[in-house]
Amino acid sequence: MQCENRVQDPIDDIQAIFDKIQKWKERAGDLDQQEKMVAKKLQPGEAIKIHNIKTAMTKMNQLKPEIGLTDDEISVILYTSLDQDWMTNLILLQGEFLKWFNLNFEGESREELDFMESKQDIWLSTTTLAMEIVTAYGKLTSGQEIILTTKWWEVQRY
Repeated sequence: MQCENRVQDPIDDIQAIFDKIQKWKERAGDLDQQEKMVAKKLQPGEAIKIHNIKTAMTKMNQLKPEIGLTDDEISVILYTSLDQDWMTNLILLQGEFLKWFNLNFEGESREELDFMESKQDIWLSTTTLAMEIVTAYGKLTSGQEIILTTKWWEVQRY
């Protein structure tokens, strides 16, 4: 929610992320070499059972200086890759996360424009849902671990 206050126009931030990732990938060479480099760089250092914000944040912090990303840009990538059905558990949709690195952002293709529009919508919905979670959690006087259940989340969300 703090990041949301700093991100005034998500489209500008998303475009900046596109540009940084594209420059980072281009240093690897042609498209085939870029794909191999991305796959190698995104490999986890140790085996993970589930891809969540914690594991992805560890990997992104390793890549942060190499790509030139800011903390807010990392937050945009991660929080627009959340599985909103499991949002209170901070589980990522691995495919959505990987799209940030696998799509080619060289031009303004339909795929790129759709992705950008989708990520803007997801960012706005995620920050709204996060505010609702924090508010609901603050009202709990006991049994706060209940927020990790899908039943609690579905009731809050719908």
